[in-house]
Parts: sequence; C-alpha cells; structure tokens
Amino acid sequence: MRTDEQRPHIALGGFAAEYLLFKADRLQKQDGQPPSEKEFIDFAIGNASEDRINFFGADHSGPDGFWPEDVDRKFMN
Repeated sequence: MRTDEQRPHIALGGFAAEYLLFKADRLQKQDGQPPSEKEFIDFAIGNASEDRINFFGADHSGPDGFWPEDVDRKFMN
C-alpha cells in the first residue's frame, strides 16, 4: 500500500527511468535510430497517463484528451 506522500514519487519512477535511458542514448526507435528530445517527450507524456493521474490524484485531461501544458510541465519537472 502506498501513502499519499509516496504516491507522486512512485508515479515518477517509470518516467525517471525512461528519461535516464534517453539521456544515456540507450533508447531506439523501430528504425534503430535514437529519438529526438521532442520525440522522447511526446512518447513519454503519452505513455505517462496513469502515472500523471497517480501523481496528481486526479485526471486533468481536457475534452481533447490532452492535459494542460502547465500541468504536464509540473509533472516533468
């Protein structure tokens, strides 16, 4: 069981691991090339939906399915 205090730290674990792999040039796209920073961020944010909900304790996605940019930035920082 995780506490409310632990919840955001656990939610960020997956993103942090992916980010470290990206920075170490250990990620590859299907074509064998490393992703650009924009490609990595777009993919990671798209994949982090459940983690963001756990981090903030609520789903803040808008009608278009996207989260507000300032909320995404807070999650990434």
